Amino acid sequence: MATFAKYGYLVGSIDQGSSSTRFSVFSSRTGEMVAYHQEESIILTPQERWAEMDAIWLIESTRDCMKKTADKLDNMGIDVKDIKCIGITNQMVTIILWDKVTGKPLCNAIVYSDTRAHDRHQEFERNMSQEERLKYQKECGMPFTSIFLPVKLPWILDNNKEVKEAFNQGRLLTGTVNTWILWTLTGGPNGGIYATDVTNACHTGLMNIKTLTWDDNICSVFKVPKSVLPEIHSTSEVYGYMNDGPFKGIPLSGMIGDQLAATTGQLCFKPGESKCTYGTVASLNINTGTKVVTSSHGLLTSPLYQLGKGSTPVYTLEGVVASCGNVIKWMRDNLGMIEKASEIEELASSVADTDDCYFVPAFEGFFCPYWTDDARGILCGLNSSTTKAHICRAALESICFQVRKLLEIAAEESGFAIPSLKVDGGMVVNSFFMQMQADILGENVVRPFMRETTSFGAALMAGAAVGMDVFRISPDSLRLEVDFPQKIDVFEKCCSTEVLEKRLRRWEKAVHKSFDWMKDT
Repeated sequence: MATFAKYGYLVGSIDQGSSSTRFSVFSSRTGEMVAYHQEESIILTPQERWAEMDAIWLIESTRDCMKKTADKLDNMGIDVKDIKCIGITNQMVTIILWDKVTGKPLCNAIVYSDTRAHDRHQEFERNMSQEERLKYQKECGMPFTSIFLPVKLPWILDNNKEVKEAFNQGRLLTGTVNTWILWTLTGGPNGGIYATDVTNACHTGLMNIKTLTWDDNICSVFKVPKSVLPEIHSTSEVYGYMNDGPFKGIPLSGMIGDQLAATTGQLCFKPGESKCTYGTVASLNINTGTKVVTSSHGLLTSPLYQLGKGSTPVYTLEGVVASCGNVIKWMRDNLGMIEKASEIEELASSVADTDDCYFVPAFEGFFCPYWTDDARGILCGLNSSTTKAHICRAALESICFQVRKLLEIAAEESGFAIPSLKVDGGMVVNSFFMQMQADILGENVVRPFMRETTSFGAALMAGAAVGMDVFRISPDSLRLEVDFPQKIDVFEKCCSTEVLEKRLRRWEKAVHKSFDWMKDT
């Protein structure tokens, strides 16, 4: 009873990302994280343009994190039965193909950054008019690129014999990571629930943004068989129940893509509220309410959340920076400039500026707003006085410059003034970096004390579905009303406009030098 008095009921959250798998448990009384376990992910790159993960590891690490968190709760004297529901959040776009009879994956998971379908995408591009490309984005909310499934899924069907055989025999199931986890944890071949949610479905590039159903026209044009796609649900409802393990019988009642989960976890429930997550990639999201805003600058339009079956969805504009935390990892693992990620703050802060050095980390090209996979990374402006400290500072600035670009576009296209930016993700522990972001934005940056906002967002969706009082759905079903306040740090802008404008011009010049590197001419 003392434990219940302190924490109230508990909510579990599975968070499977490109950096790690995590299972967290949150208090419904205070919103604090009570216990968690995390395991680091590994990205496989068997060929140029390919990026994969072991699909078996994805589910085994999920089960392992859940089991070890249950053990920690037991050691704390907390009964796992106090957990009333579990949410799922995940890396979006990554696709898994498996056999519904055996329950086994037919190949590695194909990660969101994989561009193996580049040539197929280029062929479609050559044959599509500008009007057709705009029509595609207006219907599905996504720009037409090689990372989304309209070209990637047919490529796999055509080039993988096991996948093709399973499809011909009616045994093939496909889905993003949330679908694979849900199906497996609810029974797999023995009655597993085959479903996805509106946020993950949207980020495949196959869902109609307004009807929230698989788009017949898009599937037909790109030859994607709808028979291998899961049923689309809201982000907050009971999908099924845990089939085994220490949490057997507990409902799985929230599903939401990772960047949308972080936005809800930051309590961005009012139109115009925005956040940026600094993880492997950086993702900026702005709540646009019930308004569907189609971007003319390459931003994504997606449901932010949908609180229950049949309710009105709330939408977001989303911009993605392809290289964020992976820049720091690259400098550590590939260049050996630092031994651990935390060292970059000390090095970057040891110099007053970058000595006019600019680092463009277009390792696999650019996402928003350029959407090109032919760009490659460059380091320019080097001179005889450049040190690794300058390069470390330039690496951090490269992320800040890209986020500023996205925020400018989001504000312009949504029509909302954005007086501050909420931030989360692994990199926000670096206070020097956060101050740098505030200076380059020219706006205040707000960091919550509770950093695991992605996991928390999935917990909010799950708790709302089972009627937890502290996660109340508003009468109009358009937002959650959370009882406990957020504790925050605020980083205030303090950079002169004149100096900032000069740096922005130099950054844009550097970006354009990186374009078209992979083209022969």
